[in-house]
Amino acid sequence: MATKSFYTEFKLNTKAGNKLANAVDNSRRVDLEIKKPVRDVNKKEELDRMMESFFSQNKGK
Repeated sequence: MATKSFYTEFKLNTKAGNKLANAVDNSRRVDLEIKKPVRDVNKKEELDRMMESFFSQNKGK
């Protein structure tokens, strides 16, 4: 449904389209550096466990 909403509600006229194209052409590349260790999560159970741990730590905040 999100895709349908995007296509029906996001419309550009010629002027806005040209401005968007110019902004993209004139934008600079941003290199991001990840400073924290990253771990891929492939199993739903592992993700559920991580989220439960996160929410239990932040319940009182």
